[in-house]
Amino acid sequence: MPTPDVNIPVPKGAEHILIENGDTDARRVFSYFPYPIPTGGRAINMTSNVGLYRLEIDPSGKVTAVTILKTMGAAWDQFVMKKMITWRARPGGLRVVDMRWYYHEGYRNLGGGYH
Repeated sequence: MPTPDVNIPVPKGAEHILIENGDTDARRVFSYFPYPIPTGGRAINMTSNVGLYRLEIDPSGKVTAVTILKTMGAAWDQFVMKKMITWRARPGGLRVVDMRWYYHEGYRNLGGGYH
């Protein structure tokens, strides 16, 4: 499934997945996906923003790379990428997952689902 707002090629032979429906879609792909939340007293000065990240997943379910397709700013991107690289997908073929991440004031939103 092509990502509507990014035209970056997907590796040959990889399934392309777009997660837009929050936890419902994420659970179909991932068995472990803790949310990227700044910790340790660090604050990010941002009231709202939307980012788009690409996760490359090997057949064992390991996330091998996270790429910024649409930035939320350097500080937030750093938190997101550090957390997403630890996610585990269910075993399957080679996959590329494009995922929107929304942030607004006191809530975070994974691809459209509220937490």
